[in-house]
Amino acid sequence: MFFKRKKKTLVLYYSQSMGNTKKIAEKISEAKSYDIEPILTIKKYTGSYDDIMTQGKEEVENGYRPELQPLSHDLSKYDRIIIGSPTWWYTISPAVSAFLENNSLAGKTVIPFVTFGGYEGHSLSDLEKACGSAKIINPKSIQFDAENLNKMVISDKELDAWIQSL
Repeated sequence: MFFKRKKKTLVLYYSQSMGNTKKIAEKISEAKSYDIEPILTIKKYTGSYDDIMTQGKEEVENGYRPELQPLSHDLSKYDRIIIGSPTWWYTISPAVSAFLENNSLAGKTVIPFVTFGGYEGHSLSDLEKACGSAKIINPKSIQFDAENLNKMVISDKELDAWIQSL
């Protein structure tokens, strides 16, 4: 008799201002007992929320890619990567772009998700494209209220159903 090996899954995410992407990543990891790790920049963002948003807009417009801290997890040990990014000016964050430009996910199954508080823009499709030749399944956009950025617009039931489908 043959046993199907359980696919090993890592949840990677970048989260900045409100921590919404981190909250979703942690919820996925806790519900499914997946390994989890943040994508961290070497240089931290500082200043007010508005200062960081202004800097983020400039970075996106200029194609800036921050230097990242090395991961503690070895990507080669994982079959599936769940990767999350906040939406920065209608696309994925420069940190996630930098990570994907420097790490091939070829041969892996990738489940991308984005969080956003106003307009998603093309962030989810950009994230999918940035994953290169990886097999993309079950992508998800998760909206938060534009006025109360900590309040999720989609229902907990919808989020939980997506997580259980992973």
